[in-house]
Amino acid sequence: MDLNHDNDVVVMKTKKKKIRSLWTDDTHMIFLELCLNEVRVGNKPTGYFNKFGYENLEKYMKERTGKTFDHKQIKNHWETMKKEWKLYDRLMRLESGIGWDPVRKTIDASDEWWDEKIKGDKDLSKLRGQNLEMYKIYYEPLFRDCVAVGDNTKTPSDFANMIDKDEELIEGRGDSDEINVSSDDQEPIFSKNSLTKRKKSKNVSSSRQT
Repeated sequence: MDLNHDNDVVVMKTKKKKIRSLWTDDTHMIFLELCLNEVRVGNKPTGYFNKFGYENLEKYMKERTGKTFDHKQIKNHWETMKKEWKLYDRLMRLESGIGWDPVRKTIDASDEWWDEKIKGDKDLSKLRGQNLEMYKIYYEPLFRDCVAVGDNTKTPSDFANMIDKDEELIEGRGDSDEINVSSDDQEPIFSKNSLTKRKKSKNVSSSRQT
């Protein structure tokens, strides 16, 4: 029996459980909102946040969730999000034979097309039949600068006004409005119910106010 191997397996499983306990659907949504605020206030001048951006994310994630997220955990989660965005973006902008279903919020393509694409990249299976509205609402303002394709390329600053105008983007900001500008393992980002849960929460809060 290889005791070292067994110990490594135990450590890996423990690490993955810890990651899952940190990044739930709720904490991921809060993280997205805080990231969008950091873009809005100018703390993401390049493909990554600057010093103030990371400090704010760590601080306000703890305030909003009660959990502690260090720099590495935040950066790893950001990298996972960016990887999934690129996967989605490539399909929507560079591949032929697909469309967008505005009702189901899914990629509109034939089964034959999906089967062929998944043979080449099994990661694409996570997008099949998935409600992808979150990518369009939240991910696009964060990651459009990561993909350069002709005239469609934009930077975070191009989306600053969109963030202020879109109710979906500013909903539930809470304490994140008070951000002071001066002041390794990857798991799937969100479940199929993430955006649905978010919308239900919005509807409940609206009914309470009436």
